[in-house]
Amino acid sequence: MGTGTRKRARRTLPVALYALACFSIDVVPRSGPPAFRYTGSDPAERVWNLGWPLTLAILDPRDGLHVGPSAFLVLPAQVLILATAIASAWVISRAQGRPDARHPACDGSAPGPAPTPGHRTLTQARAGRQIGPDTTPPDRYNTPP
Repeated sequence: MGTGTRKRARRTLPVALYALACFSIDVVPRSGPPAFRYTGSDPAERVWNLGWPLTLAILDPRDGLHVGPSAFLVLPAQVLILATAIASAWVISRAQGRPDARHPACDGSAPGPAPTPGHRTLTQARAGRQIGPDTTPPDRYNTPP
């Protein structure tokens, strides 16, 4: 497994675990009397209450699926949190994937302007050094090793 794959897995694993947790919590079935009243409900009949700890829906063998009042609050909140997590993972991956976007020719592989003194090259950034303005004198970049 390469370094990029590990980084990608490290970013996507929390998002996937959250989505799996939400799905499993929202769909946990419990058999028993209805947790909320709906048209045609009978407390003496056993139904499948879906969701834990709040029942979000009821699956009644006679009437089908009934969405509960708490679902209209819980589900949008879960979707909002999931969308925020996905957007954050995407922004982080974009920021980590482009060490120095202002100077595409810093490593000499692409045509473009010469590197501005005071900024790290892509090779230096990939080696784990700090990205951004440098406090060393500019002539340090132009001397051979």
